[in-house]
Amino acid sequence: MAKVIHPLFSGTVRGSFGKYVIYRRGGVVTKYFVPRDPKSAAQLAQRAFFLEHYVGSLTQEQADLLYAAILHLHDDVYSPLAHGHDHGGLAGLGDDDHGQYYNQARGDARYLQSVPQQDHGGLAGLGDDDHTQYLTVTRGDALYSLLAHLHGATYAPIAKGVTNGDAHNHVGGAGGVLYSYHFMPGHGLNATIPASTTMFTPMFYFGLYTSRFNFSFPRGGTLRNFRFTNNTAQPGTGSLVGTVEVNNAASALTATVAAGGAISEASDLIHSVVVNGGNTVTVSIKNNATSASAWVGGVSFEMQVATG
Repeated sequence: MAKVIHPLFSGTVRGSFGKYVIYRRGGVVTKYFVPRDPKSAAQLAQRAFFLEHYVGSLTQEQADLLYAAILHLHDDVYSPLAHGHDHGGLAGLGDDDHGQYYNQARGDARYLQSVPQQDHGGLAGLGDDDHTQYLTVTRGDALYSLLAHLHGATYAPIAKGVTNGDAHNHVGGAGGVLYSYHFMPGHGLNATIPASTTMFTPMFYFGLYTSRFNFSFPRGGTLRNFRFTNNTAQPGTGSLVGTVEVNNAASALTATVAAGGAISEASDLIHSVVVNGGNTVTVSIKNNATSASAWVGGVSFEMQVATG
């Protein structure tokens, strides 16, 4: 509206009258108008000139008013300083003004694009050995007993038992033989043997006897690892000798407690004796001392039998 200090049409009137005319300084009157392009090159140059020569001397409040009035025109009137804008009404919404965000081009360059799910059977290289945590034929054969467990021209059947006569017979394979081992025990019950006397202890029985208690073996095998213990010291006048007898004759399996020997175990872990089915076996113990022997304790040997 027009601001006057004298009558409206006097020489000091300034401002717009409605939207018809604009009264300027010096009595100049022009038609009311709104700039068509508030950002034209000429207007931007004029504003820059105005800012350079006049705004620098203004207070902050005056500069804010001028900024809102001159540089922020929206229609035929100035916008308030605290006015708001609707984002959808802004120009240039399709421009790529926000480089910190990913558009289609930047997203495709940075991220893996989704692909249709592929069937495993359609993948290349399925025959490659990519999973070394699993066993191949080569790794399995090296790890387990297949290579070292051949029995003939072909592999042994998986579920075969180790019995004579079936397809997994070890004797019929690459020369291998399976053995079973049988413990043959006896005990002198800590009895003593008179001076210069031989007594006998039967297997699977206890005590010392003046006559033999022979056992007859139902099948052949090999006797080995003979042992017997003296649970007191042997007199110093003679040794104590244990012997495995086969068919009432001394065999190579024999062990000795020396004269004056302390409590110990006498053993023969070197020699072995082959027996046949039907042979008889017992253990004799001879006291060579001139007084009663040491106490005679446990007696044992081992029988090895081929099972193939």
